[in-house]
Amino acid sequence: MHSGNVRQAVASFDSALAIDAGRHDADAGRRAAFNATPRGEAAIWYGSTSNADSGLRLAEFAWWVGGDTRLSARYDNSLSLDNPALARQGESAETYSAGALYQFTDNISGNVEIGRRLLPDGDQDLYRGEVVLGGLPGRLTLGAQLGAHELGYDDNLWYLGVGIPFLDHWQVESNNYFSTTGIDRDDEWRSVLNVIYTAGAGWELLAGGGYGEVSTVDTLNPQSVKVAHAMLSVPIFGFHRLNVMFRHEDGPAGDFNVAMLGMTLRLPK
Repeated sequence: MHSGNVRQAVASFDSALAIDAGRHDADAGRRAAFNATPRGEAAIWYGSTSNADSGLRLAEFAWWVGGDTRLSARYDNSLSLDNPALARQGESAETYSAGALYQFTDNISGNVEIGRRLLPDGDQDLYRGEVVLGGLPGRLTLGAQLGAHELGYDDNLWYLGVGIPFLDHWQVESNNYFSTTGIDRDDEWRSVLNVIYTAGAGWELLAGGGYGEVSTVDTLNPQSVKVAHAMLSVPIFGFHRLNVMFRHEDGPAGDFNVAMLGMTLRLPK
C-alpha cells in the first residue's frame, strides 16, 4: 500500500471515529491501514527434517525505505524447492543473500536478490528475479533463480503462480515449478495447488499438495514426486505473527518430512 493511500485510509477512519468514537471496527481499520507497511520486519524459523539435524532454518531482517521499497538480508537453510535434490538427501545448503523489493503501483511489484550458497562440493552464486501482478481477477507471480556453481554447472529454477480469491475469506493458488540441479542434471517439474482460508481475526490456514516428476541424463524413465503441506499463521501481540508449517514429500529416495516453527516481528510506523 502506497503511503498516500495509507494516509487517505487513515483519514477516512478518523472521520468515522469523529462521528462515533466507540466504533471498534473503525479503530481497528485505522490501525491496520497505518501499519499496512511496517518500518521494519524480522523473521526467524526453526525446524527439523527426517533426513537432517534440527536447527535454524531461516532468519530475515528487512527495512522499508519510504512506503515503496523494502531492503532485506537473509540467511536460509530451509532445504526448499530451489534445490530439491539436496533437500531429499538432507544435505545442508546454507545461503546468505541481500534483496530489494519495489512496489511500482498498488498492483505491480518487483523483487531482485543476489546471494551466495555454501554447498557440500563448493560454493554457488545466486541471482533471483520476481514480478507480481495484481489487479486482475487474481494475482500472477513470475520468477526465476539462476545459480552458477564453482564446478561449472548451474542450478536453475523457474516458477509461475496464480492466486484467485473466492467467497469472502478463501483463495486458491496454483503454482508450477521447473528446476535443473546438480552436476548430474536432475530435471524436475512439479505442480502444486493450495487453498487458503483467512479468518476475520487474521488467522490464516494454508493446505495444499501436488505432483511432479524427476529425471536425469542417465535415467530413461522419470520418477514421480508427491508433496503435501500445511501452514497455520496466527497474529500475536498486535501486528506480529506465529507460524507453524509441515511438509511431506514422497520422492525417488523415499519419504521426506519437514516441520518448522517461525515468528515474524513487525515494527509499525
